[in-house]
Amino acid sequence: AKRHRFSQTSISLIDEITEAGKLVEGRAAEIQLPTLLVSAEKDATVSTDAIARFHSHAGDNMKYICLADGRHDLHNDKPAIRNALFDSIMLFLDEHV
Repeated sequence: AKRHRFSQTSISLIDEITEAGKLVEGRAAEIQLPTLLVSAEKDATVSTDAIARFHSHAGDNMKYICLADGRHDLHNDKPAIRNALFDSIMLFLDEHV
């Protein structure tokens, strides 16, 4: 019987993504430009803990906000969450542009 290679590819891909994440996290402090990092408390796609950990390695130029009750697609979320996102972006731009 022909063996499917999906499981081998998946393991390899997860390993590569994990290693790339470690590299990026380790270099977070090198980011010099003002950066707004946004996450959603109820994001089922991206780990809010991983984003917070990345931010903890970054320098003072990075601002991090986590929108309560927000889901992955913040700009298409409920009006209150979408407005909070855009307000945060505008405030950040007012401070840095």
